Amino acid sequence: MNTAEPFVEQMRAFTRRQLAVFCMSCADRMSPAFVAFAQHTPASTYVKWMAQAWQVVGARDKVTARSLAVEMSAAPEADETDSYLPDYWAMRALNPLRYAVEAVFENALERAQWSSISARELLASFAYDVPNNLPELEVSEQVAVVNWLAATGAGLEIDDAIKRAEKSQVKALLTDVVRRFAVSNGWESPPLGDAT
Repeated sequence: MNTAEPFVEQMRAFTRRQLAVFCMSCADRMSPAFVAFAQHTPASTYVKWMAQAWQVVGARDKVTARSLAVEMSAAPEADETDSYLPDYWAMRALNPLRYAVEAVFENALERAQWSSISARELLASFAYDVPNNLPELEVSEQVAVVNWLAATGAGLEIDDAIKRAEKSQVKALLTDVVRRFAVSNGWESPPLGDAT
């Protein structure tokens, strides 16, 4: 599934910073899933990663971005392949955040496409067990972010991007969706706290 195509053409004109901010917006919306399912990485670590990622994206700090990407890739959840385990779902929620920091030093358009697709596919997977309209809402929010980034252009302020991310309807609804998804799979309640 690659329905990112409708706004990929618009994103081709974006700067590396704009593309990384797009990735961060996807990552921020997926944060309740990482916090709910991560069995080894504390919520406080994820909150730290998010804050650092926003900083490196804003500053286009390639050195710190590389270091942060390595740290996230070393998380126990990052390599989980068993979809019957909560860590697998944490890994999928972590991917957009890793793509965001990689966008600072790798192919940023590619990372933006990956972030878009991985966020939508993760939400579609939750919808399979727990009916919800989050995949459609996610597409709407991605389109809104692309349009906002196009309108702000060089005047993009990271603080404004963070404030926009905090107002996400997807993020607000995802906390309950992941709780129900965990219950439907017979998993314990989120063990590490709430970072939303």
